[in-house]
Amino acid sequence: MKNTPQESNDSSVRAIIRDSEGRHLLLRRSKMSRRFPGMWEWPGGKCGAVEGVREALRREVQEETGLQIEVLGEFGVYLQEIDGDVFPQMCYDVRVVSGSVRLSPEHEKA
Repeated sequence: MKNTPQESNDSSVRAIIRDSEGRHLLLRRSKMSRRFPGMWEWPGGKCGAVEGVREALRREVQEETGLQIEVLGEFGVYLQEIDGDVFPQMCYDVRVVSGSVRLSPEHEKA
């Protein structure tokens, strides 16, 4: 592995969004995606250099789904290896405040 999580500044955030029946919202990456085409994932993405993780999570979810969320708390962290580098994926429980799902071009199915 090239980097350990401590050596990398590339942290990502993921939103655990559930409906009233307990189903999770997952997004399928576009088949045209450079990385992981067709893979299902929780909404989220990279944290910007000057934004906090909760701010990054709200921004990423809005960009990818059109949903406005409230961050309820931490869910957990997993490590994702990409091309030999390890990136922390910080997951948060969230609640939808407003909006309806509309996908960004980087995803093709919810």
